[in-house]
Amino acid sequence: MAVNWTPMQHLAITAGGGPLLVSAAAGSGKTAVLVQRIIEKITDSEHPVDVDRLLVVTFSNAAAAEMRARIGARISELLALDGTNPLLLRQQTLLSGAHISTVHAFCLELIRQNFMRLDLPADFRIADEYELTALRADALSDVMERYYEEEGQPFYDLVELFSSTKNDSRLQEIVGRLYNFVISHPFYEDWLDEKLRYYEDAPAASDSVWGKIILSHAKETVERCGRLTRRAIERMAGIEAMEKAYLPAFLSDAAQLEELEKTMETAAWDEIIAALSNVKFQKLGQLRGFEDAACKDWVQGVRKSVKEDISTLLQKQFCASEKEFQEDLRELAPHVRLLFALVKDFGRRFSERKLQRNLIDFSDIEQMTLRLLTERTPDGFQRTDTAKELSEAFDEILVDEYQDTSGIQDMIFRYLSREETNLFMVGDVKQSIYRFRQAMPELFLRRKNQYADISQGERPAKIILQHNFRSRKGVTDGVNFLFTQLMSERVGELDYGGEDALTPGASFVLPDEAQVELHVFDLSACINGEERLLTEAEQVAGRIAAMIRDGVLVEEKGVPRPCKPSDFCILLRSPKERAEIYRDALLRAGVGAGCDTGGGFFASKEIACILSVLRVIDNPHNDVALAGALLSPAFMMTAGDLARIRCYEKNASYYMALRAGVEAGDNSCREAVALIEELRSFGVSTPLYRLVQKIYDRTGLISKVMAYPSPRKRRDNLHLFISYCRQYEAGGYQGLGAFLRLMDRLIEEGSDLPGAQSSGDGGETVRIMSIHKSKGLEFPVVFLCDTARQFNKSDLRSSALTHSQLGFSCVRRDLSTLKQFTTVPHEALKLETSRAQLSEEMRVLYVALTRAKERLVLTAGLSEPERTLRRLGAAIEEGAALPAHAVMGAASYAEWVLLAALRHPDAGKLRLLAGLPSGMSAVIDGSESRWRVEIEAAAPGEEKPPAPVERKACADPALTAALISRVDFVYPYERASVIPSKLSVSQVVREGPGHRFLRRPSFLRHDELSPAQRGNAIHKFMQFADFLRASQAPEEEIERLTRLQFISEQEAKWVDPEKVRRFFASGIGKRMLASPRLMREYRFLGEVSAQVAGGEEDEEPIAIQGVMDCLFYEGDEVVIVDYKTDRVQAPEELCERYEGQLSLYEQIARQRLGCKVKEKVIYSFHLNREIPLSSR
Repeated sequence: MAVNWTPMQHLAITAGGGPLLVSAAAGSGKTAVLVQRIIEKITDSEHPVDVDRLLVVTFSNAAAAEMRARIGARISELLALDGTNPLLLRQQTLLSGAHISTVHAFCLELIRQNFMRLDLPADFRIADEYELTALRADALSDVMERYYEEEGQPFYDLVELFSSTKNDSRLQEIVGRLYNFVISHPFYEDWLDEKLRYYEDAPAASDSVWGKIILSHAKETVERCGRLTRRAIERMAGIEAMEKAYLPAFLSDAAQLEELEKTMETAAWDEIIAALSNVKFQKLGQLRGFEDAACKDWVQGVRKSVKEDISTLLQKQFCASEKEFQEDLRELAPHVRLLFALVKDFGRRFSERKLQRNLIDFSDIEQMTLRLLTERTPDGFQRTDTAKELSEAFDEILVDEYQDTSGIQDMIFRYLSREETNLFMVGDVKQSIYRFRQAMPELFLRRKNQYADISQGERPAKIILQHNFRSRKGVTDGVNFLFTQLMSERVGELDYGGEDALTPGASFVLPDEAQVELHVFDLSACINGEERLLTEAEQVAGRIAAMIRDGVLVEEKGVPRPCKPSDFCILLRSPKERAEIYRDALLRAGVGAGCDTGGGFFASKEIACILSVLRVIDNPHNDVALAGALLSPAFMMTAGDLARIRCYEKNASYYMALRAGVEAGDNSCREAVALIEELRSFGVSTPLYRLVQKIYDRTGLISKVMAYPSPRKRRDNLHLFISYCRQYEAGGYQGLGAFLRLMDRLIEEGSDLPGAQSSGDGGETVRIMSIHKSKGLEFPVVFLCDTARQFNKSDLRSSALTHSQLGFSCVRRDLSTLKQFTTVPHEALKLETSRAQLSEEMRVLYVALTRAKERLVLTAGLSEPERTLRRLGAAIEEGAALPAHAVMGAASYAEWVLLAALRHPDAGKLRLLAGLPSGMSAVIDGSESRWRVEIEAAAPGEEKPPAPVERKACADPALTAALISRVDFVYPYERASVIPSKLSVSQVVREGPGHRFLRRPSFLRHDELSPAQRGNAIHKFMQFADFLRASQAPEEEIERLTRLQFISEQEAKWVDPEKVRRFFASGIGKRMLASPRLMREYRFLGEVSAQVAGGEEDEEPIAIQGVMDCLFYEGDEVVIVDYKTDRVQAPEELCERYEGQLSLYEQIARQRLGCKVKEKVIYSFHLNREIPLSSR
């Protein structure tokens, strides 16, 4: 079925030349347009482009998989119409090798192909987060220790500048944050050198990058203060009492502000400070018995605001005179120089630590890719031969979600392109919400502002897609109404409207009603924040339950039907700990609900429990850990039990009291001590993950946590913990003590490990998720809740800040008194950081509101709604947009929404409560958006327990029988309850009950290879060997790989040349040599059902990670080859042992490659023969 593309979509699909930037609004069909552009290029009958000559970069692996699947599906549709078309058949074959991936995946492949140029070991891998945490800490410790020894007093002064008298942890934190920030910049050491010169060059305050920011802010502030003062004078005109009491002071203010505004234009820095100091605010006269309280409050509020703004300018932004500014730079320059050197040395030491373990991280991937593409010359940087070769390899580079690109990623795209002429970028800067990952929306904005419109026929050009095919007109009108007022260049980094506003493009059968609802909950009856949160959640749950009960209609494929729970989504800015409150409220209201949250791993009860038990095993005299373990589900003691045990021994550690209880005949003490001693003995010579599994088995921990709320999440968290233990030891780390120190370090740093997802129990559930997780999704009904939660501005209180353009800033400290004071650079960075954070929050709000298809419901729980609305109402002015200062002064999403809503024709109730005239001139009468606005008193629910009834306790026979039945019940799906959420293929196939052996002592091992290492030697040879050379002269190839250190000398001894020769003489060996495309060590991460992975009935998806030894193509089909070195007597043993593993490989290959698996083959190096397995 042909798609009716809009004219602008058609241009985005067909336009040639470049660079091209497509600004695609929410719901504009961006992905469909991108896929169609690719299809048009690869199926062009006159000038077709092979699909593997396109580089398609997406933001996530899921998006890349979806893109590949859509392209494959479209090719299949075309082949269904013309099955013999050679061009389509060719593109279908090439699709499996097409470059459709995330930027990191593409760069990683590039690094693997060029590892020798980067001095990387051939077997490097991506480090896990816990490994990086440990290596970072070790590297920073190494560097700090060296600086203490070598730098002397200057380094001590640097420590004192940032740290308390207790330790240097604050300096370590700043080094880590600064490194994380600069590593996303191209040539980050050059960036540090450039920003250091800001201090060393010591320009005049007004000429410095910081002074310019402050002067611009000061001019805006003074102009706004003058405008507000004049408005106040106009407001009191004709009101005799007010004119008499207030007018003289306001006239004086207006005159001074006008003079100050003129001074700002031409005066020097110190003259501006003097002018600000000379502003004197007269005292207001007495205004008694004045009836118009709203007018009085507004005028007084204006005066207070103006006074505070002028005072802040003087005390904060102009905190230093020109002389003091120069002194600050002189004092800070040595500290900044030493700090930057410390960051550079830390970066180098961190890299060394990683390479010692053959590890790299995602930042390394980007920096190493840039090294491959650029080289330094006396005139700057230029493209390398590698970059030139790659640019010729790609006819077009298509970048999706370009608004989330970092500085270094943007440079990679530019160096890969042909001077940008084949660069095609798609995104929506209004949805750039990854500032914490160093995304730079300004890169998108710069191109958007500089590029000509596509209609002008010039290049570079931009194409605007503003039609929204997701939402009802009522929803898009509501979004436009809000953001036309709220989003500006100051807050949001663009002036919303015109080409950036949404144009409704979706068709619905049902008529538009009030598709936007605003519910203001009066929570003044609640006594604290927790009660307010609970009450708002109850109100939201009640509203959703009512909508479902009343059968509110939504549409599905153009057919109206009553809504159901899965039509609803509750979005929260910070769902951690809040999502479950909303879920529980919905469950109490009889509505199914699930939380899509995976955080809070360390904070969860079950993980705190297992960590406490492990700490006790490591050191039973750790009283805090022992108390936590005994009170946890692992031991099931009570506070009364602990008090009783302490009485056995009051003057020793708690463990000694426990042992004293054993001697006193206390059974609970005896059982606890016996279990602790058993686990301590078991852990001495056992891998960590087996110790944890032993704890689970002996304490029944998994079964116990299944009795708590969110049982699946808790169970999966415990399985994840075992997975983390495996990863820890697989990385070469050993020891329970070291593992616990690593966990403690992560907790101290506020880091967290990814936890299991908490979701509904299947069926019809309301989804509750973060706004970030909702990006790219859509729901018929969206509730944006907890909007009164204040923005997180903790960064602004930091003693050190960073900014891409302004560099680094920090406070000064008098080392003799330890008194701390701010600086001009620091105030400038606080201004810009605040603006950037608010712009990010504005974009996050935009993402949230554009998820709704049919109905958008906003809720705001306020403890003092009248006071809040009056304060917000005082800031409203006429004009299409709200004043930027009013938007910047808001503390939450609720205040932004209310600021705009106060001007909506349907918000008379809000204006009445705010003390504003219902028909005030600032109301935007022309708005087509229809809203339902409600102000509702919401008191916390009161649950009164029933009066106690005295009765004789006796056993209920029916209940007794039921309990006995429950206790005797054997769960039929026990295996499914212990399947981890992520497994390796070998775990799925081979792991099971088995004997546990002690490691061979070192005096028995000598230098010989273990059987597993011998098998690994064969695998490494097959991974790195030149197959043609190996087939002709295996001895020479073994020697070559040994010389190049692909395999060690010990490993080379166990690679039998004769077995290699016989492999390549076999049928499968010859077929591999003849294949046009062969992939070795094919790493994958895919999903299979728990049933396939080894469960009984559970169909939940399980992540499967592994490596296939080899895949090769024969025509359009793929053959999977798995090398085995097991010492077996007959091929049937290998078939029985590994058939399940190869079946999983087949399923994953079909998912990942999108093609049929022709054959699965085991090649036994012990039997010297190939063993084919049937394919499904």
